[in-house]
Amino acid sequence: MRPYPCVPETMFSVDESVLTITTQTMPTTGEQKEIRMKVFQVEQRGKQLHHEVLVDEIEVTNSICWSLDGKTMYLANSPSEQIHGYDYDAETGNLSNKTLLYAMRDASKMDDFGCVPDGSVVDAEGYLWNAVWRDGQGPGMVQRIHPPTGAVVFTVHMPDGTSCVTWPCIGGPD
Repeated sequence: MRPYPCVPETMFSVDESVLTITTQTMPTTGEQKEIRMKVFQVEQRGKQLHHEVLVDEIEVTNSICWSLDGKTMYLANSPSEQIHGYDYDAETGNLSNKTLLYAMRDASKMDDFGCVPDGSVVDAEGYLWNAVWRDGQGPGMVQRIHPPTGAVVFTVHMPDGTSCVTWPCIGGPD
């Protein structure tokens, strides 16, 4: 069993280290639209680290995780209230074919007001669990999303006063 089952094996290999990281400048809440982040691929070649921008011009990066087969990377731009999927090439670490997986806001649902996608994890059945940050706008929640359709199939509502849910965690023998 891999130590991090939702991360492709090549991500932490000793011989071919590839690591995806993000950089940000304060503030991180997306209030200042002129501030942008980037997602980098950092690769060790010999004794030196090399980096390459994979995603440019994003406001607040969140939810970086991978599908079970390692072929899709999920990434949220929190202020846009959207989670995207990217085709991920494990050989090169490159991303392509950005597609909208889930749009948080639904004008027909008052509960969606103030919802921002935060951290995510993929379960053993390939569903994406996303922590929904509400920042005082009401109780937070964690949503189970079906990646092929973008449908929310289950929601765990947090207790009142728990508006800043940041990352779900899945436990168990595997």
